[in-house]
Amino acid sequence: MVAAIILGGFLLWGVLSDVTPGRSGSISVAFLLWSGWIAFALYIVLMLYAVRKYAHKRRLTPEFRMKLPIEQLERAQSKLSDIKVRVIAGQLRSRTRIKHEIQHVLKEEGVSKVLRVKVTKGRPGGPTFDLRVLPREPIARVAKWMHAHLYYGLAAAGLVWLHGGGTFHTPMGFLLNGLSYLVILTGCLGIVIWTFGPSYLTRHERDLSLEKAFNLREHYARKVLEAEKALQADPEKGVLSGLSTRLRRLEGSGAQFVTRAKSLLDDLHDAMPEQFQEEPSRVHDLLVLVGQRRNVEREWRTLARIRFYMNIWRAVHVPASIFLIVFVVVHILSVWWY
Repeated sequence: MVAAIILGGFLLWGVLSDVTPGRSGSISVAFLLWSGWIAFALYIVLMLYAVRKYAHKRRLTPEFRMKLPIEQLERAQSKLSDIKVRVIAGQLRSRTRIKHEIQHVLKEEGVSKVLRVKVTKGRPGGPTFDLRVLPREPIARVAKWMHAHLYYGLAAAGLVWLHGGGTFHTPMGFLLNGLSYLVILTGCLGIVIWTFGPSYLTRHERDLSLEKAFNLREHYARKVLEAEKALQADPEKGVLSGLSTRLRRLEGSGAQFVTRAKSLLDDLHDAMPEQFQEEPSRVHDLLVLVGQRRNVEREWRTLARIRFYMNIWRAVHVPASIFLIVFVVVHILSVWWY
């Protein structure tokens, strides 16, 4: 809504004042300055989204320091549930009284900085009010910042065109407009990819999601390493200690891998029957682990490749955004200077 109002206001201003976008003879200095400053302010908001996102990944945002013992949260939840029961029973009918009771519980249990309760009007035929316990969000969720990034980015694109006219006649115009359009196009490409990409990824996940495949991949890698160490503990079983390496070099998948692995085990059994028969369970466990890791690895590589293609637009979008902000600052300073 805010982005639409900003862009709509400038479009209306331009139409009513008969302003030609860019630095033409009919340009209004006030229109030029205001469109430039507002576009710059929107760019700052877009950059703050990236800061918010990466700060969250690094666990630097306030919500990671808002920790309380689980028992304390459970007591507060229990008392808030009692209030909700009283509302349903009709014992609490006043919104003011309900909010007073809620604030008393939150303050008494010391969870007011972590939890909040939203009181809304109930549905017809049900309780008068509905209570929803929600977490505190000091600087809003990443999802809300992403929506701001999207809509303010589109508004900034419109303001950039109104401000510069899309001209490439000067070096600064080429840099600012060229980078702006590159950022906008890659951003729109990212919107399309992340609109249809997740469903495409889901269709290829089959039994394993990307996250599960990654975790299982690490799990089987540790298990194979443990099995290798168990076989390497006895120096007399030197041939068996290199079994996992030989299994990894086998080509093929599914039934082909199983057939070739069995053939390899038969060769080892013929070459060293006494040593092989002493460790049948360990050899079998290692064979199973290597096969499972091989299957998970293949699944993970397929899904990771799809995820890589879904994120490849960022390789252009992010650097172009950084260069754009730098040249916008240079543009502002040059206007002040000259």
